[in-house]
Amino acid sequence: MFTHSLLTILLLATVAACSSPATSVAPTVAPKPAETSAPEPVELFLARPDGAKGIAIAYDMSSGREEFALPAGMASASGNLFFAAEPIKDADTKINSFDLLTGHELADYELDGRWTLSGLSPLGRWLALTRIPSESETQAWAKADEWKTEVKILDTKTGETKHILKLDGNFEVETVSADGTSLFLVQHLPALNPDHYVIRLYDLSQESLIADPLRAKGSDEVMAGHAWEGLASPNGTWLLTLYLSTRRNTAFIHTLNLVDKYPVCIDLPSGDGNFDQLKYYTLALNASKVYAANAALGVVAEINLSLLKVTNVVEFEPGAGMLIGSDSKIQTARNVLTKDGAKLYFTSGQNVWAYDTKTKTVSGPFLTEAFVSGLGVSSDGGRLFVAQKTGPLMTFDTTNVAASQ
Repeated sequence: MFTHSLLTILLLATVAACSSPATSVAPTVAPKPAETSAPEPVELFLARPDGAKGIAIAYDMSSGREEFALPAGMASASGNLFFAAEPIKDADTKINSFDLLTGHELADYELDGRWTLSGLSPLGRWLALTRIPSESETQAWAKADEWKTEVKILDTKTGETKHILKLDGNFEVETVSADGTSLFLVQHLPALNPDHYVIRLYDLSQESLIADPLRAKGSDEVMAGHAWEGLASPNGTWLLTLYLSTRRNTAFIHTLNLVDKYPVCIDLPSGDGNFDQLKYYTLALNASKVYAANAALGVVAEINLSLLKVTNVVEFEPGAGMLIGSDSKIQTARNVLTKDGAKLYFTSGQNVWAYDTKTKTVSGPFLTEAFVSGLGVSSDGGRLFVAQKTGPLMTFDTTNVAASQ
């Protein structure tokens, strides 16, 4: 699952100079240091061309230069840590951690067996991994009409394995709580060929799976759908997952409160139920407000997390821009919110629109004939950056919508 999901990230790294005082037997007047200009802060943004668990490419917004690239992996909601897993030797796995401000590797750990990244706490302290079963195991489970799930929880500060879970059933990790005491799981039912799911809580402090599934407040509706995009709040309160309902051909946000431990499903505008168009929803979070924008449908919905409902919907003409492969399994929609929360820029994978969060209006498209892999915006909101799947970084002056390369 997604931990959730950051699909575009603004990162600031500053460098400061320091000096040591001179020493002498007799009092002296220290020489005046030469005046030097402070280095300009490096402003980066992260593009994820293959989705939330794919590779990460960091661009310098001032120069347009690619600063570094990281292998497929997961970023923490806090935006400072990144983790990747790769197979090594005959049947083992290596976990690497990276600093997202610099791209430098911080640590690596080796695990026995084949594991895949499956969940990450908001600050990146706790990493959940799910064991990849062998082909013979899956065949045996299919024959016995059952499924097994094995999850490992790693302390990323030490590389130590803190918990090993062996569960009967088809479970998928949603996330780990910030304090490392709760693991949130999606249980797919039935285990083979599932058609719905329930949310389960595993108490890591007691090493036990809570018997009753977590229930959505005020609803007994069966939760069914395909998880498409995820987004976690940096403070560790919310995990927001965009689901595409396979029963109703609608989109909804599965909101999971990680503190009070309850889920709520919030329906999104879904047009005439075109399943391919629903894939172009993208989520952005600003404090207690979520923006769900869909450039293919021509709609932006605002969700209030305090009220847990859609509070405003704006429709616009989506235009004739080509959509990228309706059969794609990769989320191609991207977005970026300005630092002050005043503008949301979003794309279906080709054209870029802007939503003014104050006037509730949509403008654009700003771009055509580019296959977008990521969006970034300068800290002052004056420049929009578009990373292409192929080609140089593009820059837009948001005051006059003039593009340059």
